[in-house]
Amino acid sequence: MPTYSDDGQWWWDGRAWQPVTPQPPQPPKRSGKAGLIVVCAVLLVLVISAGAFLVPSRRC
Repeated sequence: MPTYSDDGQWWWDGRAWQPVTPQPPQPPKRSGKAGLIVVCAVLLVLVISAGAFLVPSRRC
């Protein structure tokens, strides 16, 4: 684990102080709920579609 300076702008590499490079901003993480909602929606469409083909229609 590197040693950082008190101001957090430098780190010790064992020989000399090196500047800390800024990290690029990370994209926001998606909630796990979004994937669950998509899966549930797809399953619902499949169940409704299967029901439309499997239930016999009453034709007079």
